[in-house]
Amino acid sequence: MAFDHSQTYRDGRIRNLPHRIRLRALLKECDHQIDGGEVKRFADFGCSNGYLTQLLASRYKFPVAYGFEFNAENLAKAQRDFKAVQFNRLNLNVDSLDMKFDFATCLETLEHVGDIRHALKLMHGSLDAGGKLLITVPIEIGAIGMAKFLTKMALGYDVRELTDARFGRWGYFKAILGGRISEFRPKDRTGWGTHFGFDYRLVDAELDQMQLRYTAENRATTRFYIVHA
Repeated sequence: MAFDHSQTYRDGRIRNLPHRIRLRALLKECDHQIDGGEVKRFADFGCSNGYLTQLLASRYKFPVAYGFEFNAENLAKAQRDFKAVQFNRLNLNVDSLDMKFDFATCLETLEHVGDIRHALKLMHGSLDAGGKLLITVPIEIGAIGMAKFLTKMALGYDVRELTDARFGRWGYFKAILGGRISEFRPKDRTGWGTHFGFDYRLVDAELDQMQLRYTAENRATTRFYIVHA
C-alpha cells in the first residue's frame, strides 16, 4: 500500500513538525515567486496522492493544473479525490513530456529518483519562456542529517536499500558529517523508498553541469531550488 504523504502535513504529532514547517516555507516561497505574475499552466512533478498539488492549485487559482506521478496507487487516489487537477502517470527516469508550463514544482521527489539528470532535463524542458521550477529536497548531510539519522535509527527505519557490503552505522554516520553518503546507494536501482544515501550536492552538481540558471538555499531541514527556463 502506498504511503499517504498528506498525513505528514495534517497529523499534528511532534514527529511531523518538520513537515509542517516545510509546508509553511513552501507556501511563502510560492507567494514570492508568483507575486505579480500570471500563471496560466501549473505542473507538480512527483505529486504523490495529489494533496499538495490540489492545495497549490486552489490557493493560487491556476486556470490549468497538472500533477504527474509514477506510483499507480497514488495516481488513482489523486484522480479520485481531486477532480480540478489533471493527473497523469510519468516516470521521471525515462519518460519525455511535450507540454509547457509557466510554473512547476517538484517537492520531496528527486531523492527517490534513480536518474536525477534525466528528471531535471525533463522538468526544465517543460518550462515555457520565463517559467520557473521550484524544487525541494531533504537535507541528509551535516548536523541536520546526523540528527535525522539518529532519530530514524531510534524509530527503527529500514536501511536495507543501502549497499550491504558498505553499510555500517558508524561508517555511514561519518559520511553524513564529511563524506558522500550517496556512495552507500547501489548503482543499479531505479528508485528509492527512503532518504538514506541522498546527498543534495548531487542535484547541485547536475544543475551546474547542465549550466542551468538557478538559485538554492537551505531552510531548516530542506533545500529549496528555483530553476529558471
